[in-house]
Amino acid sequence: MIEAFGLSDPGCVRANNEDYFISDTGRGLFILADGMGGANAGEYASRLSSELIYQSLSTSSNGLAYSLKEAFLQANSAVRKAAQGNPSLEGMGTTLLVARALPDGQIEIGTVGDSRAYFSSHHSLRQITEDQTRV
Repeated sequence: MIEAFGLSDPGCVRANNEDYFISDTGRGLFILADGMGGANAGEYASRLSSELIYQSLSTSSNGLAYSLKEAFLQANSAVRKAAQGNPSLEGMGTTLLVARALPDGQIEIGTVGDSRAYFSSHHSLRQITEDQTRV
């Protein structure tokens, strides 16, 4: 059985919250996005990316044939296209973390940026993803 919980807070630096998450335990699909602070429209990039990935992975007629890589590429393309067509969105971006339950009981994880996945066991946490960042 998969249990999930999501909570978000804008933090102490910005007035708006650029986080977005989708938690669908029925489909075993979990998405976390954190808009890039300091850039334009991080909240828009995180929502757009999350919703596109969710739609791609949850409605694919081929089931698991739609890969996380394809979903990430589609979301990236949509964010870039939106930014090119609107100066107020220029430079927007987001981190992404997607976890998907597979039929064999395993969990598939894809990530871009510095949103992290952890394994929780016996009251301890172990980071299982690596950050991809230019910093």
